[in-house]
Amino acid sequence: MDALSNFYSRFSRTRIAVGLTLVLSLVQGATPASVNAQAPSVNEISKYLIVGFKKQSEGDAVNLQNGEFGADREVLSSGGSSSTGASFPNLESVFDQRWAPSGNERYLVHPVSGNQIAPVEDYDWSGNIALTSSSGRMSASDTDLYADLGVFDAALDGIGIVAAKSSNPFQSVSNAAYFADGDPPGSPEGNLNYPNVGVQSGVNLDGLKNELEAWKTFIESASHEGTLSNDIEDRNYKDGSGPYVIELVSQGGSPDPGSNKSFTDSNGDGLVIIRVNRGGSDWKLNNSDVLIDGPSDLIAIFRISGDTNMLFDNTSIQVGDGGIGDGTNPLGAIFFKGDDEGGGSGDAVFGGSNVVLNGVAFWELNEGTDDDGKNEIDIQNGQGCSQFIGSTVLHTSNSRFNRCTFSATPAPTPSPTPTPTPT
Repeated sequence: MDALSNFYSRFSRTRIAVGLTLVLSLVQGATPASVNAQAPSVNEISKYLIVGFKKQSEGDAVNLQNGEFGADREVLSSGGSSSTGASFPNLESVFDQRWAPSGNERYLVHPVSGNQIAPVEDYDWSGNIALTSSSGRMSASDTDLYADLGVFDAALDGIGIVAAKSSNPFQSVSNAAYFADGDPPGSPEGNLNYPNVGVQSGVNLDGLKNELEAWKTFIESASHEGTLSNDIEDRNYKDGSGPYVIELVSQGGSPDPGSNKSFTDSNGDGLVIIRVNRGGSDWKLNNSDVLIDGPSDLIAIFRISGDTNMLFDNTSIQVGDGGIGDGTNPLGAIFFKGDDEGGGSGDAVFGGSNVVLNGVAFWELNEGTDDDGKNEIDIQNGQGCSQFIGSTVLHTSNSRFNRCTFSATPAPTPSPTPTPTPT
């Protein structure tokens, strides 16, 4: 397996021992060509489904209302609620008779390969959350959180939320059940409660912030390998035009003629930087099924320019089946917003309603990890496998998400030293 395949292979979702150490798949010392220097570390980034930067005087850094995180137990979600009272989105009604030409709404048929594409139904305790501001707080209600940082650090066993704040990081919490690693649905440890259940304060999160700042610099300074300037609207089988396929092509390769748009890894570094330039208008992906496809050694970074926000309603955005990301529910793309956006705008930089996300991440880093940022990631009625990093992350109406992010493979614990036999 080559360096980029190692880098982006899927995080192993099975906890194999207490006190696992993290072995990052990134091959250190590799020298990608052209402008893109060695990609920064993802050692800390890979641990979290949600990261919120905002200080409390500006509002909640994270707000979860109605849903499950670290779990996505029905595809497509048909509504209803869990035994603990968390309510779920009804996406079956949105995608009914749309995902497959046959009218089977449980999966999307890939228009090029003909294979079935959909998120995996699972609960994998991958819903870890970080609040990085020294005053950062969050709210949660009618929510099931499946999360456990003990996978990475035995000292955080039974902890799903970490906060830099030295005291209670909850602004408000009610009917929010916490499931540690191994707890099945219906059998939580209890309701999230500071300081006793699922949360730890006073955690040093400088390593996470430093990694994100390094990625911000890296992405903003990299040359782009193509520009996407069109909205994507009404691209689905039901409306007759079929899904919209964005293809990533290896250096020296040729695109599939069935793709709608293709971008080539021109410098052979495994990262395909795509500039999204709408001239200041919002980038709209509405009533569409978008597939991002390519080989296992490529990943796309969509760098959104200017004052443009990315808005997507009644839409699925998924990775395809060409090997991209290499593994179950892989990360195939990052949608990135950096310095171009005004820090005081208060925009929903990424805003989606009635969405399925599979193998894609959303990073709002226009002010880096500074806790003065006012922009938001706002996802309503969504499900799938993703990652959400920004000043404010809102899931305030029925969501269910597992984590899809960079790979980090836990290493087995060393065998214990045998006790000498007495002589």
